[in-house]
Amino acid sequence: MNRELDIKPPVLPVFCAVFALSVGALVGHYIALFYSGWHFPIWLYALLAVFALESVYYSAYVLSPRTPFTWRLLEVGMIGVLTSLLLRLGNNVPYPWWALWRSFPDLGFLIPFSIALLVWAVAGGLGHRLARIAKVRDELGDQAASTLSWEYDSLAMKGANTALPIEYFLVRLIGFGLLTACLAVAAQRTGALQGVTRREQLVLAAFHLLTLTSGLLVLGCAYLYRLATIWQQIKVVYPLQLFSRWLRNLLVVCLGVAVIISLMPVDFSPITFDHIAGGLVGLLMRITSGSPSMEPREVSGQSEVQSSQIPWEQLEGAEPPFWVGVMTLIYMVLTFGLLGLAVAVFLGFLVVSLAQGELERLRGLPHAAARLYLVVRDSVWQLGLFFLRYLRRVKGVNLPRHLAAPFEELSPQASPRGPRRESAASRDIRGAFRQLLRAAAAVGLAPGVGETPAEFGQRLTVSLPEHDGEIRDFLESYHLARYSQRDLEKTLRERALEQARRIAAGLQRIVRGKENE
Repeated sequence: MNRELDIKPPVLPVFCAVFALSVGALVGHYIALFYSGWHFPIWLYALLAVFALESVYYSAYVLSPRTPFTWRLLEVGMIGVLTSLLLRLGNNVPYPWWALWRSFPDLGFLIPFSIALLVWAVAGGLGHRLARIAKVRDELGDQAASTLSWEYDSLAMKGANTALPIEYFLVRLIGFGLLTACLAVAAQRTGALQGVTRREQLVLAAFHLLTLTSGLLVLGCAYLYRLATIWQQIKVVYPLQLFSRWLRNLLVVCLGVAVIISLMPVDFSPITFDHIAGGLVGLLMRITSGSPSMEPREVSGQSEVQSSQIPWEQLEGAEPPFWVGVMTLIYMVLTFGLLGLAVAVFLGFLVVSLAQGELERLRGLPHAAARLYLVVRDSVWQLGLFFLRYLRRVKGVNLPRHLAAPFEELSPQASPRGPRRESAASRDIRGAFRQLLRAAAAVGLAPGVGETPAEFGQRLTVSLPEHDGEIRDFLESYHLARYSQRDLEKTLRERALEQARRIAAGLQRIVRGKENE
């Protein structure tokens, strides 16, 4: 298992898998409503759950630029094979199980295969985004030791020309929410819900509720995971019970919001789909009613006489010359030949370029499979421990030695670079530096991603030339506070805080000057 990736809380990948599963199940049930020739099978739930969990954990813990692309092809092939085998449990299929090429024209195979592929892709994207949050931490942490990225990112939560990592989860939640809402409105408008049994209505309502609840849980837990990643990097002390309390409160809030939204009718607004469609049609008719009509042009008598001189029967019955057929044949041969040659060259180049790197990655295929097994095993243990300790308040469960400690027991000051005890003077100086960052951002001097304190101080000196010496001295004190392994003197702390107050006062004067102008 990838020990460097510690997703907090550990139930976040499970929430992602449940969200992808519920979206796929909802789409499948609405397809069954609109297309009466196909019914949602029971075995499809298990297939969607298996590949949702596998895709999330593989993308989050195992996937990297060194993992073979063949694994993804094996996953898609496994989806097709399992769908074909499970389809034969209660149906008479006229073709053998290994003849997958004969399965694609069959909607009984194509619909569940497409739904499973959708769930697999959605879950993989969510898992990859979880890994991306940790990779951003590693990339920023591996830059120069004096970068301001995490000092400023801990305040603004957004770098220059970048997007928040949780925007990915928000866009997916809104997008799939609009999709399911459109499907619900379409099912109601077309009358597809009239012949539905009470059990099927309850299943649809349950999956709507599950989709909304799991999506909100994914969004809230991803935000918490982002905060925990930043806190771990900048060594911020936080309460040990934060994660369990956050999760319990978030679960209550999400369930309440989902129930309230689910009880609302589809057309709860006076401005419904009928009003909008009727208004658009009326506006379109009003626009087109005043346009000039297209009158047929008058044909002159001379053109009629000329056209009547050539009988159409003679043109239709006439045989084309021999050279026309030869030129047509040459044109077809050249066209299809060049097209086939271009396709063959492109495919050959693609196969050679991909196979050259893929053969190197295939050596790590057994290692990737072993890592995936360790991920699933350790995740199951951590999930059981999480529910036992923090949801049921059961104590005394001991961890095996080969497993990492649960995240609440880890020190909040732990860092990949090693633990370091921070004194009160260091915290005060770093806090003063963060206040300077806020004040500088207010006058348009916000630090960029990867900018060092020295570069930031140079830009600050241009705006405050009268505080040149104080800026240099304060940045030296900040370097000692952040990177020194020894306790700082009290006089150094007082001097640095006084310098920070003077610099902040200078920035406030700039702000007041801009307001007066």
